[in-house]
Amino acid sequence: MVLEIKDNGRGIPPEELENLFERYYRGTGTGENPRGSGLGMAIAKRIVEAHKGRILAESEPGKACWWREK
Repeated sequence: MVLEIKDNGRGIPPEELENLFERYYRGTGTGENPRGSGLGMAIAKRIVEAHKGRILAESEPGKACWWREK
């Protein structure tokens, strides 16, 4: 099973992708008034791994993509 989620945001810089699943990580593009705690992707990773899956992130200018493979 593959679950793929895409958005049409501004994307994530390549140098930030390696930190995306770290607890409390917020990218440099969050601005002066960031929302959220920086826990969402870390929690998603642990849930996916608990089900023997893996989660990856890819990004291109103008869009970001996350998916889970099992």
